[in-house]
Amino acid sequence: MGINRVRKRGKSRIEVRKRWPDGTTFRRYFPNMTLARRIRTEIEASILNGSWLELQERLSRSQLSEQVTIRELSQQFLEEVRPRLSPTTHYRYAHSFQFINRDLGAKPYLRLDRAALHGWLNKRAGEVSPSTANRDLTALKRMYRWAYETGLTERHLLSGVRPFKEPLVERRLLSFEEYEDLIEASGMVVNADALALKTFVIVLGETGCRKSEGLHLRVEEVDFTWKTVTFNKTKGSRSRVVPLSARLRDCLAGMDAGREFVLVNPRTDARLTDPKKGFSTAAKLAGVPWLQIHDLRRFRACQWAKGGIPVPTIQKLLGHRSLETTTRYLMHIDVSFEAVRRVSQKELDRGRQLGDRAENGVVSTTKNREK
Repeated sequence: MGINRVRKRGKSRIEVRKRWPDGTTFRRYFPNMTLARRIRTEIEASILNGSWLELQERLSRSQLSEQVTIRELSQQFLEEVRPRLSPTTHYRYAHSFQFINRDLGAKPYLRLDRAALHGWLNKRAGEVSPSTANRDLTALKRMYRWAYETGLTERHLLSGVRPFKEPLVERRLLSFEEYEDLIEASGMVVNADALALKTFVIVLGETGCRKSEGLHLRVEEVDFTWKTVTFNKTKGSRSRVVPLSARLRDCLAGMDAGREFVLVNPRTDARLTDPKKGFSTAAKLAGVPWLQIHDLRRFRACQWAKGGIPVPTIQKLLGHRSLETTTRYLMHIDVSFEAVRRVSQKELDRGRQLGDRAENGVVSTTKNREK
């Protein structure tokens, strides 16, 4: 009893065999030794602490037959991975499976061939944008990867399926004057708490944090002594420290130290959840209706770059794993752009010196050398 390497159907597999206290035997094949050791350790621990009956029931439920459909597998997948996912990610997966199960839910999960998958992807891309179809594909691939990791399939059935290419569209960059107008407009939104919305805009505009990171910022993470802000609830689960700017320091100076979060609804003292609607109204009042919340992150990155902060430092402040992602944020202020502007200005100045003038609607660059 234990972990054995066996050959079945000409393939080398890893078998875990363990006897339960009631005399029955657990036997399952796994694709790698790490997963096999993990399940063996989990069984041994459950036997020691007396919770083996619950584990036995859960493992027996996961022994799926070939007739189990994608809909049934998705329900088990969402139930099993809920503790390991953030509420936002779990909700996004559940939303994607509504459309996946609509078209593919009746198919056995082991019989999903590539032709049927690509046919569904093309159909889905005709209904929604390529990015939305890619999110649905991500949820489906994540389920099949979970099935592979837990030993329900011998291989990742959707490995190598590529998403649609999404067009990279660069958005306009917010100017500093527009940023000032946005802060002022945030305090004038009628159907929103002006103080909370204004603080929200300043927190994101001064630190370059993501929306979720700003909403989860705690009072204890703002250090007025060392003039820093620490973000612990981050996208990559890696904490980072950002200097506390003078504007943000003045904004948070009168903050009630007794509350838990920086951004709260003063009427309920609960954490601010999603000020998207109020932010959209403030953007229209400020004359930038195209502005989105994430644009404040790009704005702060470009402001740091204009101030001479090195790109690797900006990468650290934004929490990017890849330097390429940071440089994409700074595309509008590429140093070579300044050289292009200088050349254009020199050409314009040179044309003026040569006596450029408009005659009958046509610009003439003829020089009167006789004079």
